[in-house]
Amino acid sequence: MISIFGIISLVVLAVSVTLLIWHSRMMKLRNAVDFYLENISDVLSNTPEELKTAIETYNDTVNIYNEYINNFPGKVSATMVGLKEELLMELPE
Repeated sequence: MISIFGIISLVVLAVSVTLLIWHSRMMKLRNAVDFYLENISDVLSNTPEELKTAIETYNDTVNIYNEYINNFPGKVSATMVGLKEELLMELPE
């Protein structure tokens, strides 16, 4: 028979793994957006819609991630593994 602490531990572990996967994916997306921003002159002259789409996708992902880590049970797991809110990116004018 599994104790309540065993069940809670499994839930926290599952949520922690999910958060780490989301964080990893979000950081990959942020790296892509950073690449665009570093090469902004080339990007803006060639594909401004790609940059806008990348930033919007990143911001959507950040909103989901931030909401999740600020509510139970994500907040517990995020605190345990040291995850913090990510900032949204502004669209260039």
